[in-house]
Amino acid sequence: MKLLITDDQNSVHMYFDRMIPYGKLGIRQVFHAKNGEEALGIIRKEWPDILILDIRMPKMDGLKLLQALEGERWEHRVMILSAYNEFDYARQCMAYGVKDYLLKPIDNKEVEERLQKMVKELTDWKSRSVAGILSRLLQEGKRNVEEWEVLQNIQISGYGIVCAKTGDSLSFAPDSQVQKLAETASDEITLWCFETDSRESWDQFFQAQKEKNGEVTVGFGRFHEKKEEFPEAVIEGMEALNQGFYRTGTYLYQEDAMHFYKDKEEEGLSKRLSQSFQNGNVEEMKKEVEKLFFIFKRGNIHPRYVQDFCTGVLIGLNPNFMETLEKLKGSPFGNGYSFADASGMKNVFLRLLINMRCQIAPEEVQTDADVVERIRHYIDTNYEKDLSLTTLSKHFFISKYQISRLFKKQFGINYSDYILKARMEAAAQILLNSRGKLDEAARRTGFEETSYFSKVFSKYYGVSPGEYRKKQKEKKDGEDTLLQRNEGTGGD
Repeated sequence: MKLLITDDQNSVHMYFDRMIPYGKLGIRQVFHAKNGEEALGIIRKEWPDILILDIRMPKMDGLKLLQALEGERWEHRVMILSAYNEFDYARQCMAYGVKDYLLKPIDNKEVEERLQKMVKELTDWKSRSVAGILSRLLQEGKRNVEEWEVLQNIQISGYGIVCAKTGDSLSFAPDSQVQKLAETASDEITLWCFETDSRESWDQFFQAQKEKNGEVTVGFGRFHEKKEEFPEAVIEGMEALNQGFYRTGTYLYQEDAMHFYKDKEEEGLSKRLSQSFQNGNVEEMKKEVEKLFFIFKRGNIHPRYVQDFCTGVLIGLNPNFMETLEKLKGSPFGNGYSFADASGMKNVFLRLLINMRCQIAPEEVQTDADVVERIRHYIDTNYEKDLSLTTLSKHFFISKYQISRLFKKQFGINYSDYILKARMEAAAQILLNSRGKLDEAARRTGFEETSYFSKVFSKYYGVSPGEYRKKQKEKKDGEDTLLQRNEGTGGD
């Protein structure tokens, strides 16, 4: 936030600088002017968010300054400081939209409270406005005139866009120089806009984030100062995410980092893949697909080209395949471009090839939602096995990000939480129905270490496995005794 203090008394400026905790309030820059003319020059250069303004000043007084600013459009707040308790002054200020009118001598506590309120109002407005523009750019890929007008009113010293796959567990390293301004998400990706005032701060934030989030893919756009570059900045963030299509990591946007071209080797593999498809050799198909995606990875081929290439192969094998695409709305091939990783897209491609080779009719092809239902059943009956997203992604030929996203959407619970629930409920039954040792319950529910099993169980149920077994046995014995008494008295 930028603050401009305009007053012809030096003591007022000194008082504010000494008594008001600018940093605590979120005010990063403070400008000073001795009259309306100086203030007008600063405003038209810096466009401060908050104006603290005296009424009576030489050259140009506060009311004339407000009058001069009447045609200017930028979101800001004005606080009047005056030694004159006159209704006429207050009335004129209100006509220019001023809501805060304070009398001298200054009460620093009251000023601080008013400033805090203004900062919050402006921050909330800015966040909502930027989030709305981000959302429409993400959903529609374009900006309209109305959005451009709103963007013109937003004061941003500098900013950058960050993009990640929706559902990834992502936490941002705290940074006093970089503040989150807005966030929006689709089913596939999440966008953040961060505000900062220098390229150096943005680069440092990127490096800190790169060290912090090694297990997920994150795309950083470049630092921008010009608001008219906002759509371009969003595209950069999304393209930076593409750079992690083959390798997990945090990427800063680089122009031409990925390539669009058709290599002869790919054409040869495509022919061999078609041949193995015609022969019905599924294992050979899998090998050819592995080779194909190895070539894509080696050449750092753009995901959009990979999708187009795979779609072309599928349609080439079956001209009526578009019917299947209509059925597969949730797949990367059936709903425009999806930000799945290379492994996920490869798995979906294989699943579609196998479905086609088995001559499954389009209406019978399982959607990703159908597959996730099968995965839930698999978890319920195989909770002792390796249930990592990577493992099940390969087993069911579906992107692990699709599993995670659709699991939450269909069942209202996170994938990992559901696995924990299934294992803990199974463990509880094993403890009640068996007199075996704890290591047996641990082993039968997928835990390699009994100590870790006990820790997880205790956290889930609030008691240790041994205590749980004892309490449940006592409860059951009590219920049995009561039942026997009732039977002995005829239920009276």
